[in-house]
Amino acid sequence: MKNILFSVFILVSLLFFIGCGPSIKVGYDYDTDKNFTSFRTFDFLTHPDNSQMNELALKRVKQALTRELSPKGMVPSTENPDLLIAIHTNVRTKVQIASYGYYYAPYTVYWSSYGYYGAYNIETREFKKGTLVLDFIDSKSKQMVWRGVGEGALPDVPRSDQIDKIVNKVVKEIMKKYPPPEEK
Repeated sequence: MKNILFSVFILVSLLFFIGCGPSIKVGYDYDTDKNFTSFRTFDFLTHPDNSQMNELALKRVKQALTRELSPKGMVPSTENPDLLIAIHTNVRTKVQIASYGYYYAPYTVYWSSYGYYGAYNIETREFKKGTLVLDFIDSKSKQMVWRGVGEGALPDVPRSDQIDKIVNKVVKEIMKKYPPPEEK
């Protein structure tokens, strides 16, 4: 009976976490000597050929960035922008291994002087993990002044609407960290 309750608990917990959607980890770094209030305009650097991002996804990231920077008082400008934004991506295949301890089934349970034992219940899951890196470069000094990174699991076969949601969510989470807090 305890094993059945434990199995139901695990199943309900998994469904709860799956329902919450993929989590996104975000980090940032910046030049503490820069005054970020002086940056009012931005443009995007040319997309590097070796990036894993396709043109449709790149367009979505640029639109999401423009949407997130606008309320911060920044506007796009192709003529003498204050900041140049480089967009980098990486997608890796990861393997997640989970062990739920021993399981009991006919013909796999043995008795010894130490108690019952049997084969471990080990599950593996392969998934794609994506990383989006946004580098903000001072166009005058050509030095990086801010970097934001977002990372999370990607769907196996994404649809257009899923990609929109993922890009918007990741960019929004990263841009919560821009501009960085003023040094005191």
